[in-house]
Amino acid sequence: MKNIFLLLVILFALPAVAQQKSNVAKTDSILALLPQLGDSARLRAINELVQRHGGMQSGGRFLHMYLEEARRQGNVREEGIALQNLTTHYYPQFDNDSIFIFGEEAIRFSRQHKQYDRMFGSYTSLIRREDAQGRTTSAMRRADEALAEARELQNIFGISEVLRVISNIYSRFGQYEEAIRYMTESLEMFLEYQREYSNNISFARYSALANMSRYVNRPQDMLRYADSISVEVDRINRLSNLNTKTFSFLEMRYRAIAHAELNQPELALVAIRNAEAIYDPAFDTGVNKFYAAQLDNIWGTYYLATGDYDKAIEYLTRFVEYNERLEATGDMGLIFSNKLLSQAYFEKGDHIKVAEIQQRISQVTERRIERLFISQINELRTIYELDKIKLETERHLAKVRQQRIIIIASLGGCILLAVIVACVAWNRKRIAQKNLALYRRIKEQDKTAEKLDALEKDYRILKARNHTNGDTPPNGNDDEKTQQQLIFDRLREYLLTDRNFANDNKISIDKLIEQIGSNRTHLYEAVKAVTGKAPMAYIKTLRMEEAQKLLDATDKKIEEISELCGYEIQTTFNRRFKEHFGFTPSEYRNSGEIEKLVVSD
Repeated sequence: MKNIFLLLVILFALPAVAQQKSNVAKTDSILALLPQLGDSARLRAINELVQRHGGMQSGGRFLHMYLEEARRQGNVREEGIALQNLTTHYYPQFDNDSIFIFGEEAIRFSRQHKQYDRMFGSYTSLIRREDAQGRTTSAMRRADEALAEARELQNIFGISEVLRVISNIYSRFGQYEEAIRYMTESLEMFLEYQREYSNNISFARYSALANMSRYVNRPQDMLRYADSISVEVDRINRLSNLNTKTFSFLEMRYRAIAHAELNQPELALVAIRNAEAIYDPAFDTGVNKFYAAQLDNIWGTYYLATGDYDKAIEYLTRFVEYNERLEATGDMGLIFSNKLLSQAYFEKGDHIKVAEIQQRISQVTERRIERLFISQINELRTIYELDKIKLETERHLAKVRQQRIIIIASLGGCILLAVIVACVAWNRKRIAQKNLALYRRIKEQDKTAEKLDALEKDYRILKARNHTNGDTPPNGNDDEKTQQQLIFDRLREYLLTDRNFANDNKISIDKLIEQIGSNRTHLYEAVKAVTGKAPMAYIKTLRMEEAQKLLDATDKKIEEISELCGYEIQTTFNRRFKEHFGFTPSEYRNSGEIEKLVVSD
């Protein structure tokens, strides 16, 4: 809440004292508060600085600050916005290096994070800049790449934007039919996009189509696009508080020109009066006075259509002077306005002026062609140099790849050889271990046989001695019990030897039978008779008893005791221990009150 309060102070309290503080003082106040703000509030405050400084040189500083802050916070959305804004920020300054650096970075970043609308916005910024530099071939090549990517991604906004910038390139070269075709497709795609995102405005496309319709002498199309602009203005007024007076002014401009060219002077005059009523000198913020020049344009067109050629010449002369003042908009507007002025002088009968204007048109056209030719030659030279560098780079990379393949193949051979050597060594070790195990098994069988022989001999001596003393020979049941005890003793001795009870490989029933020299039935009956349990249940009990001893007598970790008692998985050991004793191993070890656990039978 504190952060929000501080931000509200920035956004609302500072403008209240705007008359007493300069913009510099406001900026310093916001900068002083930045360290006290949270992440989101800090971003909004820096954005306020960006808005205050707008297109000024200092605006770039705050845009860089915004980008750095977004990166520090890991805010992907705001980082993408900052990169795109930096691309457009350097447009008025003609800082082409910065435009392309941030534009390329914005495209890569937006593609990586799937911010496709911003990506295609950055694409179109670079295309327009390349075209403005006279690198039309590069601009069209980039436009084709962007359009292909937009179609592949099925990004409607991207397709519409790229088509619009392609249309503008054709229009700059006077190829209006192609320009209209691309702009019409762009408009169709944009209207589809607009149905989902209603805040977007299609005015620029309608206006471009109306302009180009005039160049190809289609006044009916101009009226149709003027009607569309009217509908768009009504829609915008319903959705927002955006000032649409400039849109309405241009709508009246198109209507006035179209009605004049259709010989409908009354309707043309109504449209001109409406345009004058809408016009506000505040529209013209620059030195070129675009909107004032358009009034000269429509009045000149009106008087040319109604036969008042002196007034037409007066207005159209000012309109030509306006186009001569423009430096960055190209020559097509100057050529077209001169053609209108030439027509007025022709209708008046002043053929000397017509010849002068036609000569001027020829000079502008020749200059334009020469400039385009030089720019294309320079672009081709640049492309040739780039292709040459690209070819040399590809050759170098091919050589590097070849060397890399040789190195990888050598390493692969070494690794394969090492694996083969390791496999041979492991196999030899495994064979040696098997031989050793076989040898031990034979020795154990020999020992077992010797023990059995000794027991049998002792039994015979004892039996003979009892017979000699006249004792009653033991009955069958006693003899059977003695035999079962012997089997059990041999089993227990084997299990305790070398901790065999903990080795799953040595306590299978077949293994036990082999070791004690008995069969499955005798083994089961012997263990059952002595312990009341099956052999495997008895082995589990023996493991638990051993675990108890280790917990009592040693400080070994429970995990280690688990392994010593034949349990590789500690959770299994914990469960079995609790089932047997009623406590987990940890509870047993940690309990100071339990002195002894009674092993259940």
